[in-house]
Amino acid sequence: MNFSFHLWDKGVISFDLPVENGGVITSQFFPSVLSAKNIAMQQKNPLAAFLSKEELVSDPNEVRNDLSCMIAFINQSGLSTSQTDSYFKAIDHSVKRHIDNFGRLFFTDLCSYINIACHIMATCGFSSNSIRDVYLYAIFLTVDTYGDNVKDGGFMGMIVPFSTTSRYNIVVETLKQKR
Repeated sequence: MNFSFHLWDKGVISFDLPVENGGVITSQFFPSVLSAKNIAMQQKNPLAAFLSKEELVSDPNEVRNDLSCMIAFINQSGLSTSQTDSYFKAIDHSVKRHIDNFGRLFFTDLCSYINIACHIMATCGFSSNSIRDVYLYAIFLTVDTYGDNVKDGGFMGMIVPFSTTSRYNIVVETLKQKR
């Protein structure tokens, strides 16, 4: 599915995202260290690792709406699309708006916003490696900023603060190793 948009400092640009069962796959930059398969292997559960499939499939209208809001924020704020800081600000703007509307933000919603920012970054010339680094840091910054408002569907469907999950611990440890 093609997404085209106008950035104040780049003009009209576009990117294609794969479609599966009517949904758009946006998770191409999702860090492998956070995948369900990787976590299952760390917990020494090879059957769960074999069965796990992790692609974030989103409704095309939601992707288009979230992309439009993020692009509008970048354009209205005059943020430079060549600076990673601009994308952190755009993600934060989307997250804040979401929390203001719903009182919380699930990890999957956070990933949706980060995924959209990552695709904009890729279209603007950022390398895959730098985008993956931004992904982890965006998770960390969001949890650091919004604390217990960032949630995860924990064990047996229990909703828990994302900061209490093994995935968040992996984010922190991975960022420490990159220093």
